Amino acid sequence: MKRMDVETEIRTTLARLRMPQPDYVLPSQPVEERDTHVEGQGPIFDWVVTHDETEVERRQVDGHEIVFLVMEAITAAVVRAQEEATRSYRKPGLLARLRGKTAMGGGFDDYSRQTWMDAHIRLMGSVHAGWGTRLSLHYEYQLRKYPLTPAERSQTRRLDLSVYGVD
Repeated sequence: MKRMDVETEIRTTLARLRMPQPDYVLPSQPVEERDTHVEGQGPIFDWVVTHDETEVERRQVDGHEIVFLVMEAITAAVVRAQEEATRSYRKPGLLARLRGKTAMGGGFDDYSRQTWMDAHIRLMGSVHAGWGTRLSLHYEYQLRKYPLTPAERSQTRRLDLSVYGVD
């Protein structure tokens, strides 16, 4: 795949998920402090990750892998934002309010990594079954290393992805 083919595939995939970005182009340089960009014109590209203008990762991949990596990043941001929007807010406790510390003791109290991980797997799997399987294995590995807390297990919810055409 050439760079133009990769960009077309990404635009097509985004449109299929009802997130059209007709002007999408692969970044060729970092845009923010911590960012990824793609170097090369294909068929082999360099996927480069930077942090504070310092390169922290570089790997050579083909066009199909670039499509996966870009879609993984975009959909991860989408499901994390959606998970955050579904959290419930808890008021600060009485003592915190009496002491005038309204920020203490309050906040979002139903965060669960499982919520956005499940949504991410479903969203990516709706595009390509192998992508869902790949993410599922990745998150399974992550959860073995860093298990869910009891609170995360009890607060897991299923995100509604119907806006993206996913049941």
